[in-house]
Amino acid sequence: MKSKLTLLLALIPFLTLSAQRKVTVYNLDTNKPEPKVWLWADTRKCDSTNYRGQTTIPELFDTLIVSKRGFVAIKIPYKMVTDSIPLLPDAYGIGEVVIYGTDLSKKLQSKVDQWTKEEKTEMALQHPITGIGFDMSTLFSSRARRQKKQLKKQREAFRKLDAMQHPYMKFYEEAIANKQGK
Repeated sequence: MKSKLTLLLALIPFLTLSAQRKVTVYNLDTNKPEPKVWLWADTRKCDSTNYRGQTTIPELFDTLIVSKRGFVAIKIPYKMVTDSIPLLPDAYGIGEVVIYGTDLSKKLQSKVDQWTKEEKTEMALQHPITGIGFDMSTLFSSRARRQKKQLKKQREAFRKLDAMQHPYMKFYEEAIANKQGK
């Protein structure tokens, strides 16, 4: 009984360890193991590689990030991680990319401004000279005279409606006055 308990206590540290696997990181140019490379599994720092380029990583993770100064950092999805991971020296990478260009929205706005200046009626609408409009064709047009009369009638009807008090508002004001009077 005592030996079984001792055996069980000796096995507890091994049972609590999670599954891990060993990977080797190497330089792609020289095909030699690369020491002191940092590996992260899902933003958790795993470990750095030893002098033989080996380290252990967890068995389950989503993305493995491998990085070292002077080398291009890589992100590897779980399905693509193998036992050996190549690192490409940064000499082959592009350090900084500068893109020169023009803002097309400014060019478009200048074109629109140019078009509106060319269009005389648009310019006249945007910058009226006086508040009085006069058009000779409306003097002889029966349709324009009819529309002018209709507009006058509609404005008068709206003026009358604005002067009237709405029945609901009248009842509401009476109810408020009765409450205050009590």
